[in-house]
Amino acid sequence: MTLDKLKPDDDRIQHLYTTVRRKQYYYALGTPPSPPKDTILLVHGFPDLGFGWRYQVPFLMNQGYQVIVPDSLGFGKTDAPKEPRHYSFKSVGDDLMELVRQIVPTGKIILGGHDWGGTLVCRMALWHRESVKAVFAIGIPYTPFSTEYLEPEVIVASGWQPYLGYQVQFRGSEVERKIQGRDGLSLFFSAMFCGTDPYGELGFSLDRGLLFDRLAALKRPTILDKDEFEFYVNEYNRHGMHGALNWYRNKVFNFMEEKSLADSGDFRVEVPTLVIEPTGDGPLDPEAHTGRGGQFSKLTIRQVASTHWALIEAPEEVNSHITEFLEKL
Repeated sequence: MTLDKLKPDDDRIQHLYTTVRRKQYYYALGTPPSPPKDTILLVHGFPDLGFGWRYQVPFLMNQGYQVIVPDSLGFGKTDAPKEPRHYSFKSVGDDLMELVRQIVPTGKIILGGHDWGGTLVCRMALWHRESVKAVFAIGIPYTPFSTEYLEPEVIVASGWQPYLGYQVQFRGSEVERKIQGRDGLSLFFSAMFCGTDPYGELGFSLDRGLLFDRLAALKRPTILDKDEFEFYVNEYNRHGMHGALNWYRNKVFNFMEEKSLADSGDFRVEVPTLVIEPTGDGPLDPEAHTGRGGQFSKLTIRQVASTHWALIEAPEEVNSHITEFLEKL
């Protein structure tokens, strides 16, 4: 059976805009046929859009949930400020909570995130404790706050975490300079969505980032159909790469805004939390989430066989794990 998914501009959801904290956000609003059980905010990562949740939105609506799915700051139809300070987790989290409160003025909501979105929603559960009922994160989830600031360049050069080399590349100017216009974005998405060259080689690696010498030979990735691929290219062509890459340039602002919690040690996520780990997503280690200072009070860990793109490569398994988690709340 083919799993239901949204298409670009799908008329089963409302396509809306709002202004929060002087920034315009686009978001999709999905409403179930009967009064909703709960409201879920779904936050995407990089390089993605709210459309990345296309297999989850109709499923959750059919399960009786109202879903709010924005394009995050810097992506798609949402504004893309130039300054990295606007992209700190706290700033974007405050934006998104204000957006939610325009739709659901009171009560607690459920947060779901993928990649950067997973990191963000776990932090929103701390910054907005009175408003969050539960959290689920796919891929990169919560990492503890730090009392010491280290640039990714220093971490990679030390040999401690060489797999952060791609972040060093993304923080610089090379990607933004070389990936421009529809042609450049087509090469970029072919690499990031696991397209391969005639020899089966990828155009991206965690330790180096985009492998520019391979990009021209990459085939269109098989995990996106033609319309989906063109949609990503067109949406990123609105702003170019600068805003999206600012998510990798926000670290010093994150550190400054999170230091008070880091110093106090008060960064344990108390609400029920589900972490779904893709087994093929680089160095992610499910064991880490139970071992780093007891970051979660009520943690459930599940795995799916996929790359970084679990939402579209393993949607049935992801949806099943989310449903199991939500039914126990």
